[in-house]
Amino acid sequence: MLIPLRSVLPSAQSSKRPLVVHFLISLNLIVFTYQILFIIDGIDLIPIYSVIPSELFPSFFSHSRDFICSLFLHDVRWKMGFLHLITNMLYLAVFGPILEYHIGRIRFLLFYFACGILATFIYSVFHHQSDVPVIGASAAIAGVMGAHLVIFPQARVRSLLLIYVVSLRTTVVLLPWIGTQIFYAYISPQGTPIAWVAHIAGFFLGMIFVRDYGRIEDVQPKNQWVEPSLVDAAYKKPPIHLAVRNTEV
Repeated sequence: MLIPLRSVLPSAQSSKRPLVVHFLISLNLIVFTYQILFIIDGIDLIPIYSVIPSELFPSFFSHSRDFICSLFLHDVRWKMGFLHLITNMLYLAVFGPILEYHIGRIRFLLFYFACGILATFIYSVFHHQSDVPVIGASAAIAGVMGAHLVIFPQARVRSLLLIYVVSLRTTVVLLPWIGTQIFYAYISPQGTPIAWVAHIAGFFLGMIFVRDYGRIEDVQPKNQWVEPSLVDAAYKKPPIHLAVRNTEV
């Protein structure tokens, strides 16, 4: 079993904190806590704020709020629900910060919601007769992973493999992951509680949305000055500093 722990670009360590990633993780945890408190009082928030494909059409616009709310809900009744939440937050913490730093905080937040909402919609179209509520941050986070694969294919991902911590390329970690999602989507019966199609849609939407940013093999952090070369120093030329910047936040 491979568990990603941290994604690292050698010279792309920003001094700025990934505030949007921290905000999204905190919000997911807060909502999960509220779900537990409401369940104790006998109120289940999932039927109220989730997307139910069979109820989506034709009254689509009346459910527009649910597309956002459902991204922050996780099943507290399911014995694996807590593990699902922790796994989602782990993947967001691993693959989100570098992407947020590269495309900017506002763009990252919009990107996150766009992947999650559109992937949920695509799943609902494919399973329009399903009465199973669609919840969870998986589709949005899958979009973050797809974008990470496109922009940072050579980034090293420190991962836990059995009992060993290994450093693997992004392609080695994420390509098998999306392959597994496609395989399970193909063999899973109708009515499965896991929205494999939403994961796949989110992943490929993320790849499409960031295509204009290009592939980054290695980047310099913002406000980082590149030192003059040794040749310039040898000839006592005046030092020339080049500011290498990424997309503005």
